[in-house]
Amino acid sequence: MINNSVEAFENKSGVIEIKFVEECQKNKVIIKDNGKGMSKEIVTKFMKNKQVDSTKEGGHGIGMQQVRDTLRQMNAYMSIDSIEGIGTEITLTFPKSDYPSWFTDKIALHKGDTVVILDDDPSIHSVWENRLKEYLGYITIKCFTQGSDAIDFINSSNEKDTIFLLTDYELRNQDLNGVDVVEKCEIQKRSIVVTSVYVYRINDFLEKFKITKLLPKAYIDRISITIEENRKNKDVNIVFIDNDEFFVNALPIFWEENGLTADMYTNLLDFLDNLNKYSKDTKIITDYELADGMNGLVLANQLHEKGYTKLYLLSGKQFKENEIPSYLTVIFKGDADFLEKLL
Repeated sequence: MINNSVEAFENKSGVIEIKFVEECQKNKVIIKDNGKGMSKEIVTKFMKNKQVDSTKEGGHGIGMQQVRDTLRQMNAYMSIDSIEGIGTEITLTFPKSDYPSWFTDKIALHKGDTVVILDDDPSIHSVWENRLKEYLGYITIKCFTQGSDAIDFINSSNEKDTIFLLTDYELRNQDLNGVDVVEKCEIQKRSIVVTSVYVYRINDFLEKFKITKLLPKAYIDRISITIEENRKNKDVNIVFIDNDEFFVNALPIFWEENGLTADMYTNLLDFLDNLNKYSKDTKIITDYELADGMNGLVLANQLHEKGYTKLYLLSGKQFKENEIPSYLTVIFKGDADFLEKLL
């Protein structure tokens, strides 16, 4: 499309303006030039997918059929506004897509975090340091080129839950990769693998990563970064995890009436990302049927192993004897009296 605009200048000087416009459900790319423009007849032919005779020197085709085919494959469309002697404006409109499940669209850090950057290319350290420099009043940055050094640093930390790992996948001339580092440090929930390998190994990554996310290196400059208070949340009395948004949204009124503060999660990964904020004696109530391949019993077991002591399972299911471990209390859905006693 840009080549067409250049050729419309016919070896004279001209200007091409390219805009990106983001709207609610779609994105637009607008290419505007002040070239020779097109007649209404030619524009109509283009829009009706009719063959247009080439007017270019040497007789080369204008390539619009390829453009149309590409747009059609992406469920996108094109509009043309052109005036002869004035110029042409072409708008390409693309539907917005959801991020793939493996893609990281933001990095959520807490005040006091140590961001560990592991990459065998020192230039990537510089890119991350430049990206994170505005947050240096709130976080600390540690850079490593050797995976073994990063593992030693993370595992020897007295405050491991304040570490956030940004690691490359391919570590040249080393006997481990970024995935190995994440697993050896057991910080899957606060790790992102920053790599370009995903392009040809995406299926391997999708199977390997259940919680840890991927970030293509090309997106380092674009990723959203937030800094939140690293509170242990002694002021939060209850954490509630349930996929039913209607049910979850109705509960805060109940908590407020009892003078309590609760954090509500409908997404398991969001809860796991924020787990380190909660003290070990926080009451955590989880629904039995959770998404992301995990049920409430499995989650409760993981929380118990991490030292959380007040765990409750919300369910309508009748469990068999000895099916519920001693550290977990079952609350039957609809048992408002029990909930009130618990509060």
